[in-house]
Amino acid sequence: MKFLNEFKQKNKIVIVRVDFNVPQDKDGKIIDDFRIKAVLPTIEYLKKKGSIIILIAHIGDDGKDSLKIVAGRIKKFLPTNFSFIESPIFSDETKKIINNLKNGDVVLLENLRREVGEKTNSPSFARGISRYADIYVNDAFSVSH
Repeated sequence: MKFLNEFKQKNKIVIVRVDFNVPQDKDGKIIDDFRIKAVLPTIEYLKKKGSIIILIAHIGDDGKDSLKIVAGRIKKFLPTNFSFIESPIFSDETKKIINNLKNGDVVLLENLRREVGEKTNSPSFARGISRYADIYVNDAFSVSH
């Protein structure tokens, strides 16, 4: 296993797996944003290195939930250079947005559980998502299974 500071990640595209499966009340309001705050040091470190950061996560178990509410909370902590991509992960729209990102930009992709390949642990899903980046960082040990 390597550590983040061992990579020459200057001006690289980095996928960061995060745990944004945050607790919500019955109305969908985030009750505790600890998991969001916990990844901020990693994001800031990568931004200082000039990286483009693609955050990937899941919320809920069935893929029906959206990470849009999480994106709203992240925006409070990262008011600039942050966006949420609501389109499916492998859509032309998502590819176009990612291809137009600039150093220091941070994007959050929609809920991974919406993708069949994520649910079935598909190697082709993993290869497909890995094509978006140069480096993969796991900042979500709690959901690494």
